[in-house]
Amino acid sequence: MLSSAEKLMNFSKNFEAKLFLSRVHQDTSGADLKSGALGLKTDLKGRTQQRKLLVKDNFDCFVSCKTTIDGILVYIESKLKQIEDNPEGSETSHLFNAQTEKMRSVQGILQRFKTLFNLPSTICGSSSKGEHDLAVREYKKAM
Repeated sequence: MLSSAEKLMNFSKNFEAKLFLSRVHQDTSGADLKSGALGLKTDLKGRTQQRKLLVKDNFDCFVSCKTTIDGILVYIESKLKQIEDNPEGSETSHLFNAQTEKMRSVQGILQRFKTLFNLPSTICGSSSKGEHDLAVREYKKAM
């Protein structure tokens, strides 16, 4: 059974707008509700445009990441197939140990250079907000 609180949370899958309006905005005038609805629509349009621009600006990166992830998936599936075909083979444990060590190594490298990998998006985000000092500071920190 759903609680009333869950139905009132606008981020919940079970959000009920009519219940929200009747409980939270019971004393709000119709004009204020219309004004608020217009503001929400405008904000939503702006966010939609921002998302579209984000995808457009980073489409090549998204495609590259997807290709890389697909390659990793194929690789992992082939290794799992090898293990399924020969579950007790000595190669399996050696392969598993070697792959585990490689993954830990890659994970360590990624963690070590996380700031550097995130630098382009951090600088773009700061610049787009007009926070040029922050963008320069982040750049200097990474170098």
